[in-house]
Amino acid sequence: MMRYLLCALSAVAAVQSLTTSQMENIKALLANLIDTANADNERPLVAATVRLAFHDCVGGCDGCVDFSHADNAGLQTVVGLLDAMYDDTSNGISALISRADFYALAGIVGVEVGASLQLRCGRNCVNPTPSVTFRYGRTDCNPATVAPRSFPSGIANLTKTLQFFASEFSFTSRETVALLGAHTLGEAHRENSGFRGRWVPRKDSFDNDYFVKLADGGGVSWSQTSLQRGTLYQWNGDDASGRGHMMLNSDMVLYRDISPNATTGQTLTCPTNVALCPYAATKDIVEEFAADNAGWMAEFSDVFEKMIEHGSTNLQLPA
Repeated sequence: MMRYLLCALSAVAAVQSLTTSQMENIKALLANLIDTANADNERPLVAATVRLAFHDCVGGCDGCVDFSHADNAGLQTVVGLLDAMYDDTSNGISALISRADFYALAGIVGVEVGASLQLRCGRNCVNPTPSVTFRYGRTDCNPATVAPRSFPSGIANLTKTLQFFASEFSFTSRETVALLGAHTLGEAHRENSGFRGRWVPRKDSFDNDYFVKLADGGGVSWSQTSLQRGTLYQWNGDDASGRGHMMLNSDMVLYRDISPNATTGQTLTCPTNVALCPYAATKDIVEEFAADNAGWMAEFSDVFEKMIEHGSTNLQLPA
């Protein structure tokens, strides 16, 4: 099958100068797009831009998305909307930053918009906000030299999940757990990944609810569910209000040692009640992030910044 790569037709040289004012103008355009609500008053581009930033940066952030790769299914809409904005010469974006820079900046704005949608934490507290520094100068792909890319498996055990992020991004175990908190955004679609459902009820609110629901104190009773006639498994659970939640193995292994089958993800040790499985080595990190939204968001900001600079050198701050 011919690989379809959506990327620049030739490598883009590093931009010589970008001002803070120009960056803020681009961010305003992105925020206006990402903060657009659908008929359900949800903002699906919050999750989509954050997901795109990750998928673009596996193998190095270069503005390429290979739609023949099954793991990139579902990104067509967000890429189409972002590229329409980037390729519109009237706004001048493409003369200032590369497409890879633009995708990275869109991811930052996605996180910021999502954080602005957090429920109020109370009368006397202030919701935390992310702080991700943007540097520019990424080089867009050359289609002739793009190598195939591998993505983390949703059915993997803890060792393989941590190994992927350590090998690809040089992340520590703690950094990997922090980054996976991005699953507080969005939902899985069967037609894209084979999995289905939301990790948390509010899929466009960027907060630590993912960790809250994953930990014991989150009030969710987790059991494994068979998908695709037993060829794929995920974890489902309802909270006290009857709202449904979903976790992949690669989420659940952060908190419980479930020993999944390498092919299907099925576990035989605690399929009807995950609490029967022992705790995972990263359990304390999950509980720490579940108890401290601000602390998690600060650590996420650092690791997200590290991720969106993957494969690039000599990046510059806007002047």
